Amino acid sequence: MKTNRLNILWSVLLVALVAVLLPFQSARADTGPKPTMHFEFVYEVDPPLTIVSGIQFECQAPDCSDAKPLTEGGPQRFGCTAEECSSLAYGYADYHRLSIEFSDGRTRQSNVFENEYFEAYFRVTVREDDLFVEELPGKNNSFLSFFALMPILGFA
Repeated sequence: MKTNRLNILWSVLLVALVAVLLPFQSARADTGPKPTMHFEFVYEVDPPLTIVSGIQFECQAPDCSDAKPLTEGGPQRFGCTAEECSSLAYGYADYHRLSIEFSDGRTRQSNVFENEYFEAYFRVTVREDDLFVEELPGKNNSFLSFFALMPILGFA
């Protein structure tokens, strides 16, 4: 009888020890590719500048009168290096605008632009007083876009 209780006690302790020592695994529902935007800069100002910081505004109105910065959360964010900027989002609004601060101390704002591709590439022309953004249609990643569309097409 005493041996039986001792075996039960050791079994409970062993199960408790294993439960404490095993790392907790959590399910991650946020998997799969996300839409992205990549911005390369060309300069009509001399000398060329470097990027200090930037904001990507998301808008539902075609004139961007309802502009709100792309919110940062999880992988969703907008960021810049001294030479380029990029963003990743769970989903973008219909219209976008950039506001970039440069090494000359000036902040320039872009035209309102749209994107067509899941992984979109843009050329940003830095002019004296503003920015002009245009999508580069030949640089999309159709392989990634195909896999992003698989569930919609019924293949996943």
